[in-house]
Amino acid sequence: DFIKLLVIVSYIIIGSVLGILLIPAVMIDFNVSHPPMMENSYVTSIMGVAIMFLLFGWFIPRIAYAMKDLEQFVLGYSAIEIIFATIGLFMGLLISVMISFILEFIGTDLINRIVP
Repeated sequence: DFIKLLVIVSYIIIGSVLGILLIPAVMIDFNVSHPPMMENSYVTSIMGVAIMFLLFGWFIPRIAYAMKDLEQFVLGYSAIEIIFATIGLFMGLLISVMISFILEFIGTDLINRIVP
């Protein structure tokens, strides 16, 4: 099943990135003595993938099923509706980025504390 394969590949990518970024930081924070092999990014990447599958591996069939349901839901709409919805989302993103730049340029402390 192709969707299940996509979910597994995304788990591998997410697990390896989290392993590379988080495992050395966690070892430093908890002051854990570790062998020099643990400083290799390949080893921490494999550990991250293993931890990801151990913690969230049982979600794979559920995520694949949810993606199939989402696909069937989207296929119920016409292509024109999907295109216009995509254009609307893109325009909203551009407007929010422009407003963010304006607020950052103004630089008042009150706005910067409320809106990051």
